[in-house]
Amino acid sequence: GAVQLAIEPAVQRAATAALAGRRGAIVVLDPRTGAILASVSLPNYEPSLVSDPAQQDVAWRQLNENTERPLIDRVSQGLYPPGSTMKVLTAAAALESGLDPKAKIRVDDPFQADPSWGTYRVRSSSQAHGDFDLSLAMQRSENIYFAKVGLQLGGARLAEYAGRFGLGRAPQCDLPTARGQLSRSGSLDRPTLLADTAYGQGELLVTPLQMALVAATIANGGVMPAPHYATAVTDASGAVVRTIAPGPVGQVIRPETARTVRDVMVDAVQAPGAFAAAARIQGTNVAGKTGTAENPRGAPHGWFIGFAPADAPTAVVAVLLENSPKGGEDAAPVGGAVLRAALGR
Repeated sequence: GAVQLAIEPAVQRAATAALAGRRGAIVVLDPRTGAILASVSLPNYEPSLVSDPAQQDVAWRQLNENTERPLIDRVSQGLYPPGSTMKVLTAAAALESGLDPKAKIRVDDPFQADPSWGTYRVRSSSQAHGDFDLSLAMQRSENIYFAKVGLQLGGARLAEYAGRFGLGRAPQCDLPTARGQLSRSGSLDRPTLLADTAYGQGELLVTPLQMALVAATIANGGVMPAPHYATAVTDASGAVVRTIAPGPVGQVIRPETARTVRDVMVDAVQAPGAFAAAARIQGTNVAGKTGTAENPRGAPHGWFIGFAPADAPTAVVAVLLENSPKGGEDAAPVGGAVLRAALGR
């Protein structure tokens, strides 16, 4: 017998081409079913060397000792801070808790809630001074807006919604997945940690698969799909003996919350001057969010999560580029190219 995969060769090829040999990961899934349409992790390794008895020992040793960690499938097991892609989750939690998306929140860079914060300040990526509503905060990826929203929400509430979206748990999947964390303690018990986490830094660790599921939940009207690589098991004659179609994980947020977050994610790509403009696709609306995640060991990681067509999504992508000079700016065009292929454009 054999296992049939949901991987679509054209989308897999486009994702491999878009990653262009860089260290990182791209995953594409259908938000309606959770079927994984493409999954690329680099660097990878040549399995034939490991299975060749003559070269096996040397090949294994080289793989295990390789600092680039080719044995880790970065899609489901690589752990990274999400950077500003976390703002999608913070926005959903805040809207569910009564945030008015049109309300103006004052941003003055740098921001400190009170002197007890010592040397810790939240910085604006555009050195902003002005009033921001949710849409503009998404377009400009305004850290101070989301830090303030997080402080209003409180640590328990943000932690509750992070849990609803699966952060800190390993997603149920037919391949091994890593767990990640909301924080080292599992709670957000300090104001500075809460502010930091609300815009995607702090002690957060997520996999690209996990962030694809966050985007898929927004795309799917608030329902999180169960991710799966396999779609069927066939017998020796090729007849399907078992269909694999795990039902949804559950309703994570209200449909109207998902719609509002979707609309501001469309603004984050389509609005004039939006940071994720490079993810645009001619003739269709893309919803998306870039992220530039600080990395203590060098250049920041670049993220893009998004889906298309925005009004009836059929494809969700998460892109992670390790140590990318411009972070999310580098990841957005990669996300756009992969979504274009998934839509057959």
